[in-house]
Amino acid sequence: MDNNDQIKRYLLGDLPENEAERLVERCRADEELGEVFRTAENDLIDAYVCQELSDRQRRQFEIHFLDPERRMRVDVARMLMNPEVRAKVSLDPIVGERWAPKWWSVFFSIRAGFATAALAGIALIVFLFVQNYRLHEELVSSRSAQTALQGQVDSLQRQNAQSQVQVGVAPPHPPVAVAFLMLSPALLRRPGSNTRQVMTLSPAISSVVLMLALDPSSINSATYARYDVVLETVEGRTIRTLKGLNSGHAPDGGDVVRAPFPAQLLKDGDYIATLMGRTAAEKRTELASYSFSVAR
Repeated sequence: MDNNDQIKRYLLGDLPENEAERLVERCRADEELGEVFRTAENDLIDAYVCQELSDRQRRQFEIHFLDPERRMRVDVARMLMNPEVRAKVSLDPIVGERWAPKWWSVFFSIRAGFATAALAGIALIVFLFVQNYRLHEELVSSRSAQTALQGQVDSLQRQNAQSQVQVGVAPPHPPVAVAFLMLSPALLRRPGSNTRQVMTLSPAISSVVLMLALDPSSINSATYARYDVVLETVEGRTIRTLKGLNSGHAPDGGDVVRAPFPAQLLKDGDYIATLMGRTAAEKRTELASYSFSVAR
């Protein structure tokens, strides 16, 4: 029995207790097997949402696999795959605070600072003035688009809840309030600049989905089979790492990686999401960083 089959049987509660204990110990000791385990979880959630499981597997999934955190991931996956949501929600490109691109090392793993050629005198002043003005205009546009997007999502959730009440069908559990934030690879924040993408979270929000845009000029999505996302504070404290994510198409065009996080993880402050690509040979490459702030 290969690892994938054994892990799937474990997740569905179909593995004998002694084999299940050995599998758990192996995943704890072997980081690569642990990543295979997390990828199998994501694939199983996708299969459940797309109704690709047999009746027996579906019952096992709901009995043995679902817990509060996994249920949240299932709800987010179901919402993102809903054709009505994909047809009605329109996303304008949102440009957040931009950060410096990376100087890639031979193995594409070492971060370095944003380097520019030294500009003399008035040329540097003019360049900074133009850049700051353009970023200000983009920030105003992105905030308006973000507000419109959240309003459309809230409206669709209310329509869905009303339709369930009208036909006498009670939802299996309370609807999940999801906040979406579209981010582009960021430019360097200049000292003293307040330009940034701010997400305001109300107490009703239970889940946040970061939609990380893939820059086609520097990222070839066909090269990578999966993606990892590391969420950190600006001080360098890791909040959570998501592994085995897929890329998809944004409603307005282009490719994005959707990274769902529980809203309670995000406190007031500044955050950095680092995107890493994994090839079919499991070679991992750091691709881009995305920055944003949270206000409650």
